[in-house]
Amino acid sequence: MRIGSGQTVKLLQGKNTKGFKSLISEFISDTEEYPDALNSPIDAFRAGAILEQVMYKYMPDEYLPQVRVVSRIYDVMTCTLDFAILKNNEVLEFKEMKSINFEDFL
Repeated sequence: MRIGSGQTVKLLQGKNTKGFKSLISEFISDTEEYPDALNSPIDAFRAGAILEQVMYKYMPDEYLPQVRVVSRIYDVMTCTLDFAILKNNEVLEFKEMKSINFEDFL
């Protein structure tokens, strides 16, 4: 199971809420969901996906989009990096669109 921005809301809700219970159901399910942000009913998800597509056009060639990474410590935890450089299936460098200019805000 991947926990993304859509699941974070459910994760932070109380244990007895419908959202949290649906997150647990997703976690123990045998099928993995791959949400399609471009077809999301949430405007911010669609806008983010469009921005990622546009940004990818301007990234150096060695970057790959949407690289899925599995935790070495907890193999049930995965994430998807917006853009990453791989060597021998290891992430050498990555960029997350939300944090590229973060240092400018500090």
